[in-house]
Amino acid sequence: PTVEVVVSVTVIRGSAVVQGIFVDPGLAVLTVGDTARMRAVVSLAPGAPAGAAGAASFTSSDTTVVRITPSGRVQARRAG
Repeated sequence: PTVEVVVSVTVIRGSAVVQGIFVDPGLAVLTVGDTARMRAVVSLAPGAPAGAAGAASFTSSDTTVVRITPSGRVQARRAG
């Protein structure tokens, strides 16, 4: 069985601060038990506070299917 990991982005604080977010990879297809690493790169708007770039983190909408750490380590747990 495979698990398809699709990334969606939600800007939680200060959308005027963030100019863009790039997630690599944006899609991962994993076999149950496999792991992968997701990476987010945040582009700040001109004049944004320097510490704002560290605000990107990852979560899973269903941890029974895929577990992901806030830093982006993904583990496929079951097909879904």
